[in-house]
Amino acid sequence: MVTLTEQIINDRGKISLDKTTEFYTLSLRGLSITKLESLGTTRNIYECIDLSNNYITELSSIPYLSNLKSLILCNNQIEIIEREFISSLPNLESLVLTHNNLSSLESIISIIGLKKIKRISISDNPVSLNTYYRLFLIYFLPSLRYIDFQKICKEERVKAEKFFTENPTRIEILNLITTNKIDNDMNQNLAVNGSIKDIDKKSVHLNRMLINTTNPLNQQTINKIKNSIASCTSIDELRQLEQALITGLIPIELKKLIEK
Repeated sequence: MVTLTEQIINDRGKISLDKTTEFYTLSLRGLSITKLESLGTTRNIYECIDLSNNYITELSSIPYLSNLKSLILCNNQIEIIEREFISSLPNLESLVLTHNNLSSLESIISIIGLKKIKRISISDNPVSLNTYYRLFLIYFLPSLRYIDFQKICKEERVKAEKFFTENPTRIEILNLITTNKIDNDMNQNLAVNGSIKDIDKKSVHLNRMLINTTNPLNQQTINKIKNSIASCTSIDELRQLEQALITGLIPIELKKLIEK
């Protein structure tokens, strides 16, 4: 097993120019790589990196690669994609994760941060068998055009929009999504847009759908929190209120805000 290092990139990496896309590609296929390290030595000059046929198990923190548009990671052993990984790829348009070990929507929730993604393939992963898998990707990645090499049709977009906005009680899959990741995604949206009013409505909607029967809050308290969310004036307040709404835990300081 091999950890990706600067020496491996320099000695065994293959560089080519794709005449169709005009992308410069760095190929690191089949090198028995287990961890993604030293990608900073690529100097952010490649539009495509191919890491297929390795032994990578997780996608976590990497250097900021603003020029990377295509990432190929098929035939690995990837089990989870961290938010830090996605936030380092602001201009990624194509992500190929075919034949890995991504088992649930929780393991791929961070990909909703790919704002420019056009093509994604997660086929031959257990998560692709999930009933809501395709609808989930279509709804939360509006820029997406192809899933598993199949073009998204207009009817699918209508179905996804209707399913996620009109039938929230049917979406048991959303209980798989961890609170902290949704909260972080909301914070990122706020940081980019600079206004609470501009926050991504889909992220808010997703947050609210996570409230389930185990929440200890009564309906009156839930309504008070929602009213406070509508009138709050800072990002910190919004984050705390959303957290309370989801977890049912209200700090003393927050109680004072809610009871105003």
